[in-house]
Amino acid sequence: MERNFREETMKHNNLLSLEAICKIVGLDDNLIIDHEEMGKRLKVTFFPYEGNVCEHTRRFYAKLKEAFIHYGVTIVPFEEALIKKDQKAIKKGIHLIVLGEQSVDNMPIEYLTSYRDNLILTVIDDNKYIAENFIQKGFKEQADYGLALITWHFSNFVVGVDKDHWIPYGSTGLNDVYKTDYAGSFNNDILKTLISKLYAPINPLPLSDFKISKEGFSGTDPQIKPYLDDLVKGSKLFMDTGLMSYRFTANDVPFKKDAYRKLYTIMLDNRTSVHFGYISRQLPTCLSSVYLLPEAEKEIGIAFGDKDYTFHNDELYIKLMLNNAEICLKVPEIHTLTSISGADKVNMQYKDIVKMGLNNGKMTLQFEESVDPVKSNVRPSFDTKVILSNAVATSLFASILKYVNPAAAYPNLLETNGIALGHWHGYFNPDYIPRGWEIYGGNFPVFMCSAQQAAAYGFIGKSKAMMKHILSQQDHEYCGDIHIEPDHGVNITWESLTNLAYFLRSSNNVAKVGTEFFPLIKNYSTI
Repeated sequence: MERNFREETMKHNNLLSLEAICKIVGLDDNLIIDHEEMGKRLKVTFFPYEGNVCEHTRRFYAKLKEAFIHYGVTIVPFEEALIKKDQKAIKKGIHLIVLGEQSVDNMPIEYLTSYRDNLILTVIDDNKYIAENFIQKGFKEQADYGLALITWHFSNFVVGVDKDHWIPYGSTGLNDVYKTDYAGSFNNDILKTLISKLYAPINPLPLSDFKISKEGFSGTDPQIKPYLDDLVKGSKLFMDTGLMSYRFTANDVPFKKDAYRKLYTIMLDNRTSVHFGYISRQLPTCLSSVYLLPEAEKEIGIAFGDKDYTFHNDELYIKLMLNNAEICLKVPEIHTLTSISGADKVNMQYKDIVKMGLNNGKMTLQFEESVDPVKSNVRPSFDTKVILSNAVATSLFASILKYVNPAAAYPNLLETNGIALGHWHGYFNPDYIPRGWEIYGGNFPVFMCSAQQAAAYGFIGKSKAMMKHILSQQDHEYCGDIHIEPDHGVNITWESLTNLAYFLRSSNNVAKVGTEFFPLIKNYSTI
């Protein structure tokens, strides 16, 4: 299917084309970010029903199928979805929709030919979550309950249904409750939660996606030691916030077969544990000079043609409108420090830290000098693309802010000291958000942390938030931003991780894990 990037860009009112964003962040050229378009490209089959479920769950299952049809999802009859009629094997690219609990000798997972290209969504009776008031229980209890359902049914997603509600359980631990409003918002809720998740699932990055430095960094290197120390000290200060304490391994959750426990780790790219949230430290960044387009064409001989990006002397440049003039600038090279996947986020050591870079859409990776990435079986964070997308968007639009207002404090902070980025599976209390922070993302579709779409929406939201500040000429400094990810959590930039942790520790009500503050902060989202 031929792509019309200009049409997609106009539909989302982006400052840059989706094609340019993909080049900047290093995303797939054929990336789809529109959830309605995702529905049209999705293929599912309905697994033969087995066992007993309540009438309201059967009704939900039927309405789910109707919603899929409404959004153009291709429904493949089960027999046609099999590679061979007498073989337990689903064709690649077709996802399984399952009703009720399946017997141990007929598990849908046994039908998959690819753990990345075939996903499982299971719909079950679930009177416990509402009846036992899990909504008022702590985040750990909620996350434990949802993850246990996912591993027991060995599904990517489980939807629990009672008489009046449905709860989509995923791997984030955030279990939002939806009304079964079949005459109202039901179809749209399915579109923004289940369709987007099925189309863009968890997709952890392998080490082969990075250019890995042969030499590790040293903790005594004066160029990065202050930022390593900020990460280490900040991680320990985060312990008291309770925002990053949730961690689990395959041994902590139930499976119907012991063999599934090992299979689960394979599906996670051989990661042995999952620790929700991340903290990251963007290193001081050299911001780019901004040119009026005619000046750039004359002075450096740059040519864009009919696109809003180009490679000039092997460097990636973009152009966009600023007020009524076209400007262009080089996409800055960025570097960040963060933890390897599965590390203890609240007790970090130098060996747990990895230095990631992004330049001209290509990712680099450097481990601490004592770490052998092959022998240690280390993996980059699930959130790698989101972290890098955030950092490069910050640097790009800070360059423009500096061009418009050379005295602005934020670009100077980024150039001299870098900035911090924190993420947890919960939200801010908007009453505590200081002046100068832009909030965006409250109405974005739901995506998993490692989905490329999450990185694209993060870039789009940040670029709009920063440009909104630049163009509005507000009477306060731009201090940072808060990126809301529905059904997932929040990302926030701050001057340092230690200061962010001190701010979060100033009151038990500043921020929490779970969904308590989501309805409040969503209303503050301007994008």
